Amino acid sequence: MAGISSSSIIIFATLGKPKLQARIRAVDPNEANSQVNSLLVRSGDQQNQPNTGNTFVDDGDNYDSLPFWEEVRAIIKLMFSKRMMILLPQVFWTGISLAVYTGLLVPIITDTIPGNDDQDKFMKSMFAMVSLGVGEMVGGLFIGQIIDRYGNRWATVANIVMIIIQSAIAIIYIVIYEYSWLAFLMTFVWGFADSANCTHTSEMLGFEFDNNSQPYSIDNLGQAIGAFVFEIIEAWIYGKNTYLIFNIVVGGLGVLFNITTLFFTFKPMPRELEKRALRGTDIRLRKGSYIGSMLDSQKKSLNVEKTQSVSESQAEVVSRKKSKISS
Repeated sequence: MAGISSSSIIIFATLGKPKLQARIRAVDPNEANSQVNSLLVRSGDQQNQPNTGNTFVDDGDNYDSLPFWEEVRAIIKLMFSKRMMILLPQVFWTGISLAVYTGLLVPIITDTIPGNDDQDKFMKSMFAMVSLGVGEMVGGLFIGQIIDRYGNRWATVANIVMIIIQSAIAIIYIVIYEYSWLAFLMTFVWGFADSANCTHTSEMLGFEFDNNSQPYSIDNLGQAIGAFVFEIIEAWIYGKNTYLIFNIVVGGLGVLFNITTLFFTFKPMPRELEKRALRGTDIRLRKGSYIGSMLDSQKKSLNVEKTQSVSESQAEVVSRKKSKISS
């Protein structure tokens, strides 16, 4: 472990300075039309070039980072925004799940192992926890495929189903209260669901907002609060009956906290962007963002102008025909 830690320190010491992330800036109303039109016609190659407008900067080199206290205020403002408030319960759930599998699963499994040899009990319980690590590896891959193929909304449904399954298996294990293969299944499913939920949460915070540094800060804070609170509660949880009641409550909270995510306004998937003729544009042009709404209004105004020009041309043609007939 010391060798791994030392090598990690050496590797991180060789990392270069990270590029600052682009931030959405206020758009000058006098320049809005020209900027929107330029965004609509930008090709894929042009997007790799530095942005000359003042809406957003892709390379992250053309703006100054926010001072510390301004960054804190921005994070607090985002935390209590309408969109983030919908996701906060799922963020808290990641902390609750962390607290359960780190602080409660091992005592539950240990209590179900017969005998008085505490060292043997601990060894067997930790052996069962190996399945949790396997579940953590598989769960993230699974939810990634769901997100790519079906989108975030169906990924949320999958998370809810997995929470129900993991809670049901844990409750069954506590009711039986015997060390068996069910202990390995319980830890595997818990790790599977936890990894899927954490991966989905990170994906939403990274891609559903105009920048990801502030949402990730909120994620770390919310997860820490959830884990802290439930680790304290677990200090008073002991015995079969309390284990059973606690797992029922936690399972109910998990389902409830993830159902709220279904009310989140997700950005469209790439195939939906293609239908809207937005493929190849910046991801922040998706529906729900400031620039995306500006694009929608600009498109409507362009359609109105086209309709007016067509009607005017038709009227001109009719007037010409009338003049010819009269002559």
